[in-house]
This record gives sequence, structure tokens and C-alpha cells, in this order.
Amino acid sequence: MESNLILIDDVLTLGRTAMASAIKLHKAFPEKNIKIFCPFRTRSFEDLNMLVKIEHGEMILSPYNKVILPD
Repeated sequence: MESNLILIDDVLTLGRTAMASAIKLHKAFPEKNIKIFCPFRTRSFEDLNMLVKIEHGEMILSPYNKVILPD
């Protein structure tokens, strides 16, 4: 049976905070799958269209410690 931890974030901008939190959780619970749920996505805090299409995808940490988002 698959065991998950779900991390809930309020607004996803660049994904760095969510990714850093997921990395810390994975270190503490290496046997768990870490999943992130975030209902709002924006490119900046000046973005007038705060609610972007609700989709799913995978955030990836690049070799240069940049977060690659699924869009």
C-alpha cells in the first residue's frame, strides 16, 4: 500500500517554498511519497489572474537547484 504525505500550500508562485518543504519532509520520512496541493497559482504577486487552471503535474528540482514547474 502506498503511503503519502500531502503538503498544502496556499499560493504557488515559483515553487521554492513548497519544494524546500517537500525535501525536508522526505528527509524525515524517506518511505513516504510527498505530494503538494496548492489551489492557487500565480507568476507574481502583481498577477491579476490569481486562479489559474487547476491541473496536476510534477515539480522537479533541477541540478542547479531551480524548481521546474509543470506548465
